[in-house]
Amino acid sequence: MSSSNFPFNYTPIDELACAFGGPGDATADLKLQPQDFVVEELMDFELTGEGEHLWLFIEAIDMTTDFTVKQLARAFQVDKKHIGYSGKKDRRAITSQWFGIHLPGKPSDIPDQIHENLKVLKFSRHNKKLRRGAHRANRFTLALRNLEHFDEQRFKNQLEEIAMHGYPNYFGPQRFGINENNVEFASAMMESKKRLKRQERDRVYSTLRALDFNYFLSSRVAAQSWLQYQPGDLLQLSGSSSYFATEQWDEELEQRLQSGDIAIAGILPGKGSLQSPLAAGKIYQSPQILADYLAGQRVEQGTRALRVCPKDLAYELHQNSLTLKFSLPKGAYATSLLREILATND
Repeated sequence: MSSSNFPFNYTPIDELACAFGGPGDATADLKLQPQDFVVEELMDFELTGEGEHLWLFIEAIDMTTDFTVKQLARAFQVDKKHIGYSGKKDRRAITSQWFGIHLPGKPSDIPDQIHENLKVLKFSRHNKKLRRGAHRANRFTLALRNLEHFDEQRFKNQLEEIAMHGYPNYFGPQRFGINENNVEFASAMMESKKRLKRQERDRVYSTLRALDFNYFLSSRVAAQSWLQYQPGDLLQLSGSSSYFATEQWDEELEQRLQSGDIAIAGILPGKGSLQSPLAAGKIYQSPQILADYLAGQRVEQGTRALRVCPKDLAYELHQNSLTLKFSLPKGAYATSLLREILATND
């Protein structure tokens, strides 16, 4: 879909500004097989071993989170609404994540085979429901194959920059659907002013908010101000959705920003009065048509950090293939890291 057909300006995924020079001519194949994209969910708390909820850590091969929920509902003979998970994972991958099933008064018996592509790695009872966003981070192991025009020294330099400064926290292409078809769908729904079905709301709202955030962040990256505080910027605590504003920027805040303890935050549009400054002191506001629509839908404003700092970043080069390992906080996209250093075919 051309951005000129959308009711306000936005930057398509492949045109978002890169922070460290971009991939240049380097290309690689990603997700030729599910084993090329391995994701493991990381929690930072222990399960109690007792309670009404059965938590299962499940490895899924080439399956969406929603499809896994359907298989669990069938196997345990419960309604899907009684099954919780922390975050959705990619389909073309091997994923390991937690699911929680509300089974009051029922045994913890695990069916012999839930699905041929599902494996229960471990399980435990817990006294609380598994809610969205409960995990701390995701650990990735990516295999990039058929490297072409790959400059290892340039790649190493870019990884060092990312390890030191982080990378732009763009919403990745998964948010926008195949060929960005969610963009066209969200545009049509917004212009039609139709009452959305329950299953359509998240798709429309999340797409619109992500488009606006990426546009704002790309503008800051292009202006080389995404890592520098601008008067009026909101600041977000790392690993948290909590944010604050300051009337006086000082050395202590600058040190916290440089250390990664805090990050500059952009606004996810909706109902509210938050504003974010654009580069050169200009005030950026979400397009009025978008702000009015989301406010009318009673979607509250939110914030999202402009940068994300990966941990345990490492790579191994094998002739014309590359293995890349790192951990990211929940909500961050591995594909947004990759686009800074390699153009991928997936």
